Amino acid sequence: MKGLIEKSNVFSLKDEVEYVENGIETRLINFSKGCTATLIAFDKDQEIGTHTAKGDAFVTCLEGKGEIQINDDSYVLNSGESIIIPALEPHSVKALEKYKMLLVVM
Repeated sequence: MKGLIEKSNVFSLKDEVEYVENGIETRLINFSKGCTATLIAFDKDQEIGTHTAKGDAFVTCLEGKGEIQINDDSYVLNSGESIIIPALEPHSVKALEKYKMLLVVM
């Protein structure tokens, strides 16, 4: 896993995390008290099961297509689309195809 992304440099989010065959790869961009930003790359059909987060989770699809399940509602995110998952709401993420996302938890 790569280290934090250097500050004061121009970069492309989707190029900072690579796909892993049959897996999920993460890269922490930055963190501060009460906020984390993480890049996540999912191979097709990979998923993160139902869980909760202490803060609101802002998710942006950088590439591909992913499904976000919040409680009993399902949302499909395509490249450039975003969703905010309310704090403490049960949710899961599944890659419908190779999928990269930015996750910011506040």
